[in-house]
Amino acid sequence: DRIVVTAEPLRARFLAKYPFLAPERVVVLTNGYDPADFTACTGGARELESDRFHLTGAGNIEAMFDARPLLRAVAELIAEHPGFRADLLVNLVGAKKGQYDADIQALGLTDRVRYVGWVPHTQSLRYLHQSDVLLMCAIAQPSGQGEKFPAKGFEYLYLRKPVLCLSAPGVTTELLARSGLGAVVDPADLAGIKTALRTFYERRYQPARGDAAFIARFDRRRLTEQLAGIFDELVGAPSRASVAA
Repeated sequence: DRIVVTAEPLRARFLAKYPFLAPERVVVLTNGYDPADFTACTGGARELESDRFHLTGAGNIEAMFDARPLLRAVAELIAEHPGFRADLLVNLVGAKKGQYDADIQALGLTDRVRYVGWVPHTQSLRYLHQSDVLLMCAIAQPSGQGEKFPAKGFEYLYLRKPVLCLSAPGVTTELLARSGLGAVVDPADLAGIKTALRTFYERRYQPARGDAAFIARFDRRRLTEQLAGIFDELVGAPSRASVAA
């Protein structure tokens, strides 16, 4: 009776593949964030130094893009900019395959790029919460990866921190643009990566505002209300009252 997909491009592709389906039968319900997951972010010991400028990414980042332009951009900024030389640290929280170890060594970044490894979800959120800029990598592929927003990205939105998004155009870049939080750069654009990082550094004491109303749309309480509305529609029940914020 209803087919639920997580992004509008997936809905369009589904309807094109199965033209016999009535458009109203295919609905979009995105993933989102749970505010309760972040309650432990503000207490306890720090994961990151408070006096440094932290660029942090979480997830299987090595498998998602060619990190060499990013690493070279970091190395050049450290060489060119006294502030980066004193402050910049890159933290990668997640799997380490070792494919960039030689590049990190050759660029002199062994004390600047830190692999944390897999940690519990709450601890991962603390790393993100304590960072200055969040790193997102979502590269569009023929398999359709450009048609959805990474689940981790919704947590980035909730934190309302600046996001350096290294991605080809797609759902990810569109959502980040609408959120008002992201700087989207082609992952191979070394100069663009440097410009974005310089801008973030210069504005590091200015809180990222973002579009609060847009970001609130991805609160799982609201998404659950929408899902309940789909079920109510199917069984002919009256609409439910809004879930309390």
